[in-house]
Amino acid sequence: MARQHLLFHTTNDLLNFCQLYPHWKDKPGQNVFTALGLSPSSSQLQELIIRFPNARLVGVFDNDIVGNVLDCKIVLWQRSKNIQFRLIQNDVTFRFKGIDFKIPAGEFSLHRFKTLTGIRSTYRTIKPKQYVSFLAMSSHTMGSL
Repeated sequence: MARQHLLFHTTNDLLNFCQLYPHWKDKPGQNVFTALGLSPSSSQLQELIIRFPNARLVGVFDNDIVGNVLDCKIVLWQRSKNIQFRLIQNDVTFRFKGIDFKIPAGEFSLHRFKTLTGIRSTYRTIKPKQYVSFLAMSSHTMGSL
């Protein structure tokens, strides 16, 4: 039975992550890996939740504004909710429960979103340390060998 369900944008992201962290695939059946594609949707996530009902979702997206917004979307989609995020100049704006929020893009994160909106979730993330993506991290690691 799957305990954790790791979500990626693309198969390339998934493969780079597995190359850097092979221990995640050591116990077959405990971790599920899914590449959502470049246009993930609420219905797609709901189907995955039904298919793996006991697995905790883990977002493994890039450490940039796109990855951070997708983390927030996943948390909302788990609750069958959806809001629109906009990048206006250098600010992320969104409306939640009738309140307008505006956060500088450099400070926007899932943690900040959950703090402002009061949403609580077991969803967690894995971000590449000191890199924007696991591809960049992998390229740097392979280049130094």
